[in-house]
Amino acid sequence: MSRKTYMMLLAGSGFLLLLIVMPLVSGPGSPVSGPLLRTNREQPADGAAPPAERRRLHIAVAMSEQEFARLKAFNREMEARYPELSIFETNIDSADAYRTWKQEAQIGDSPDIMLLDNAWVREFAVRGYLLPADSAYTGETLSDQLKGMLEPLQWNGYYWGVPKDADPLLAVWNGELLRSAGSEKPPGSIEEALRLAAAAADREPDVRLVRLAAEDGLGLAVWLDSLEASGGSAVRRHVPTDKEAGMLRLLGTAAAPLMIGADGGAEKVKQLFRSGRLLSALLPQSEYAGLGAADRKLVVRSEIDRHAVWTGGRSFVISAATEAPDEASRWIAEFTSANRQWEDYREFGKLPARKSLYSGTLSAYSSVADGAAWLAAFDRPEAYPADPEWTSRMTAWSETWAAAVRAGAEEGRRFLEEWERRMAVTDRH
Repeated sequence: MSRKTYMMLLAGSGFLLLLIVMPLVSGPGSPVSGPLLRTNREQPADGAAPPAERRRLHIAVAMSEQEFARLKAFNREMEARYPELSIFETNIDSADAYRTWKQEAQIGDSPDIMLLDNAWVREFAVRGYLLPADSAYTGETLSDQLKGMLEPLQWNGYYWGVPKDADPLLAVWNGELLRSAGSEKPPGSIEEALRLAAAAADREPDVRLVRLAAEDGLGLAVWLDSLEASGGSAVRRHVPTDKEAGMLRLLGTAAAPLMIGADGGAEKVKQLFRSGRLLSALLPQSEYAGLGAADRKLVVRSEIDRHAVWTGGRSFVISAATEAPDEASRWIAEFTSANRQWEDYREFGKLPARKSLYSGTLSAYSSVADGAAWLAAFDRPEAYPADPEWTSRMTAWSETWAAAVRAGAEEGRRFLEEWERRMAVTDRH
């Protein structure tokens, strides 16, 4: 179906909805209020002259309260500079974002602008939920984008989003336990990781190999990929290759079993590391960047330039249902400017999506911490192609992981048996 036909059908269904709802809102004393009828024109008070038309923008995000406060402040600035704009914003829980925005898109009632995980963008574009975002790239903006963050946004000759930032998951290791086991750096293979775990378990029987959340299949995949120099296949495929299946079998028979849970973030990881009870864990880059000098000696990060890196990227997209595409493009261009990305990095620790902020070509800025390594990791084609079915496969992988954990992750053999049983069921579907 062409986009023109699609939009005509949306328009037709919207007209039918208007005919059905109108009697409900027109009668005196009706409990249904006017705001249910979405419009770009402000309604005048009785007897007043109609005001100038204002274009409404609804921006939907899933972010921290601190980030959301900055976004709201920016919107008020935009309204002051562009009186023809009326902007409102919503912030939802990140766990609900994919399902909520997909359902809204299916009925043609999406917010004008959404902040999507990069891995969702291609699916939304293929399904006809988005408009191309090419017009939001102004001047040299496009050449300043990092290839690894831009590639998942391309489809059918268009860009369907504009990158905002990245917050990759990092495998981190207990530096003291590594040194006591005879290593100065994180392991480079699953076999080496299990050897170090066995050595640590000889000294401390309660030590655990890795801390993972029961619902976090992505975390498991990122951790597995961090142990392979080529990397990338566990996150990319979500169906274990023979080598990955072998890694899982070894994991299921490890001398030091798994630790299930992800509460407390970096503070909890530091506590477990100090007590000598945990060998490795996963942390977002933004939390790792907040560690102090003493903690950096305790928490050792896997080498980011050696492995494929899951970017954890987010991008702004434009809904196919918007009535203000030009205004949406303008808003995105201004909110994703290099200046704002740098300010957000300093405030929240998420990595910027602009190449110049890493390379130092903008003389007004200092280098991003680990800038050269992150530039090398991000400025290459995405290691994990975000095809339209990526999220459904990740969901199946995560459900399999959670079921295996519930079967007894603390007992390696039970975990392994449940994992293999669940994967056999998943493969048949």
